This record gives sequence, C-alpha cells and structure tokens, in this order.
Amino acid sequence: SAVVGFGWIGLWLMLRAIGLYRPMPGSQGMAGMVESPGPQGTISRWNRGLFATAVVYGLGAAPLAFGLYAAPLYLNRILHQPQSALGHLPWIPPAGWEAGYLFWGRVADRRRKRDKRDGASGVSSPLGLFTLFAVGSLALAAIPFCAGMPYAVPLTLALFFWVMFLSGGYVVIALAHGATTQTAENTGFLAGFSISGWSLTTGVLMWVVGRMFDRGEYSATFWLVAGLPCVGVALWRLLTGGRESGFR
Repeated sequence: SAVVGFGWIGLWLMLRAIGLYRPMPGSQGMAGMVESPGPQGTISRWNRGLFATAVVYGLGAAPLAFGLYAAPLYLNRILHQPQSALGHLPWIPPAGWEAGYLFWGRVADRRRKRDKRDGASGVSSPLGLFTLFAVGSLALAAIPFCAGMPYAVPLTLALFFWVMFLSGGYVVIALAHGATTQTAENTGFLAGFSISGWSLTTGVLMWVVGRMFDRGEYSATFWLVAGLPCVGVALWRLLTGGRESGFR
C-alpha cells in the first residue's frame, strides 16, 4: 500500500513536470490552495477542503486497517486463542466497519436533508461528529488492559467492533462533507485523493505496527493507533481555519 501511495504521488508529479497534466482553469496549483479569482468563483483543484478531507479520512480511519491486521494476531498471541477459534472470531471487527458505513451514511443524509429543510446557506459542520469519533476511538487503548480481565475475548472483540464502527464514520462523513467544499467536477478527485491518503497511511502504519508487535510493545501500539484520529481532527480543524462550511 505504501509503494502504491508513493507511486501515485510520483506519477502525478512526473505528469505535471512534463506538461501532460494541466490544472483546472483558474487553478493556482498546490501552493495556492485558495479560491481562484473569477466571476464564477471557480476554486483550485488543490484547495484546503481537499487536503482537510484527505487528512481526516486518512488518519481518522487508520484503525480500520489496524483492526483487520491486529485483531487475529492479538487474539492468538496475547489471548491464546487457538487457530480453530480464529476461523469464526475475526469477522466481528470488520462487521463494525460495515455497520459504521450504513449507520453514519444514514446520519450524513439526514444532516444534509435537515440543512436543506432549514434553508441553511451552508452545511452543518462535522466537527462535533469528528470529535465524537476521536474520543470514542481512544477506547482502542483499553484493549491491552482487558487481557487479564474475565471475558477478555468478548471485551476485546467488542472494543474492536466499537472503534471500527466509529472509524467507518470518518470515511462517510469526511467524504460527504468534503464534497460540499468542492466543485461538482472535483468530487471524484476528492474521493480518489482521500482514499490514496488512507492507503499511504495504512502502508506506513502497518510497517510500524508490525515492528512494534514483534517487539511485544502492545500497549504502545494501541495508544499510537488510538491517537491518530485525534491528530487527524486537529489537522482538519487547522486546515479549515475555523470555516468548516464552504471553505476554500
């Protein structure tokens, strides 16, 4: 994933350098990231909304890949679950991921309908939801403490399910809100750029996590992943400059 992410960025830079890629009319390129002048209010393809969405998606949804990778290893190495048990337990965390897509997708649609019904000039800020997701994702750090408790396996799986449920919300809410900050012809690029950012984050994170797991640094690993959504929300807030609705 890391190789693909870096390769995608390198390919774009190469195409831009040799002139095969041209920014949208009125675009000021990556350095501008500001609204382009003009009577139609065209914005740069490379704008703050794009990068804000990508960073909150990439870091906020980091626990998704971690849950898929870490849950079976943790169940086997720490909770001593036999291979036979791993055949019917690891589906539970991804089920939280899917449930999050469906639930938070419904929430995103209802928020948009409410904005239209109330005649709002902009769209509701997702800061409250992002904060909820970030705080809830800190539950991931509690998993190592469950190892010595009764019903450690159900508790561990429940926490993985919960965090992946919330992380799925980052994907849906980030893209739904991010699309409102872009021109219609830039929404596909927004989705692709954000997913590429998540893939790049995943590739780097899995390399780091794998080394930490091999050294037995389980508590530190869970704290690291639990903190990434908080960093993502803070960077999103910084990039939006406090203007979450319709920022450029």
